[in-house]
Amino acid sequence: NAGSVEINSGSIYLDRNMADSFTGITSQTLSEGNAGTVTINNAGLLSVYNGAYINSTTFGPGNAGGVDVTSNQIEIIGFDSDNGTSISSDSGSVFNNSTDQLGSAGNVTITAMDKLYVSQGATVSSAAYGSGDAGLLTINASDITIDGDNAINQTGISSNTYGIGNAGTVRIDIANYLEVINGGFISSATFSSGNAGSVEINSGSIYLDRNTADSFTGITSQTQSSGDAGTVIINNAELLSVFDGAYI
Repeated sequence: NAGSVEINSGSIYLDRNMADSFTGITSQTLSEGNAGTVTINNAGLLSVYNGAYINSTTFGPGNAGGVDVTSNQIEIIGFDSDNGTSISSDSGSVFNNSTDQLGSAGNVTITAMDKLYVSQGATVSSAAYGSGDAGLLTINASDITIDGDNAINQTGISSNTYGIGNAGTVRIDIANYLEVINGGFISSATFSSGNAGSVEINSGSIYLDRNTADSFTGITSQTQSSGDAGTVIINNAELLSVFDGAYI
């Protein structure tokens, strides 16, 4: 088994930039063991840029660990990097979605005392590519902005299954304002025979606007194969705005 990673810091800056190799914080296994948990407690700004990532991942039959990130403010900005800018827990690989990948993904928990900002091809996710289940994704923040900024790569928050396992529930609690724009999304989805999870959002105000983006913008639980979609539950204290081709 891989070990756990625990980091306590004032501020954290991760940027792959133009590097060919991995940049970030991870616990992973390439064989039969389980990956460990990743726990980050950050007092100031956590920046994850340009293909850097924080994750727990297994590429074999073992389980991925949970990822728990607490920070005052979190920015995850892909700048449309092809390398995948993310905070995630994944079981299996997108390049091999066979049922030999038996492990489950871990839960992802993010707490931002101020703001969570996800943009330009960045993601927060738990995904299962084999027979295991994806994890529960829980986010607590004062404000959240998910801005696709018309990026080529997907920008959003999701728990997905690409195999016979089930996706997890996405649960988000926002004290003030949720903004999902320009191709950003929140979803639990199935792309195979497993079932998608539910999406539950509690917020002060919600603003969804596709604007001129080519891709889906909004909040969804969906199926693109034989599995079932889940429920979508939104409790919004003030104004809910759905504009320009966005949807729930």
